[in-house]
Amino acid sequence: MLKAQQKRLRRACRQLRGQQLQLLTMELAGVVAVTIHTVGETLTVPLHGDAAAQVANTLLEVLRERRQLLRREATVLQAELM
Repeated sequence: MLKAQQKRLRRACRQLRGQQLQLLTMELAGVVAVTIHTVGETLTVPLHGDAAAQVANTLLEVLRERRQLLRREATVLQAELM
């Protein structure tokens, strides 16, 4: 069982190094990319031109809204505990 886990870990490390190299190559070329992670798969989609800026802005806005929602929920939970 330990050997199987070590094998999976080595495989994951190789995949990670490959993905990092791919992202570095895109970054050096000035390409914006979005990486989507699921349980068993990772997909990197390069974006070019105006689409890149629009997607980046949309993602930043959604993340900002999500953080605000989480802060509000945390405040409510803290108030309930006191």
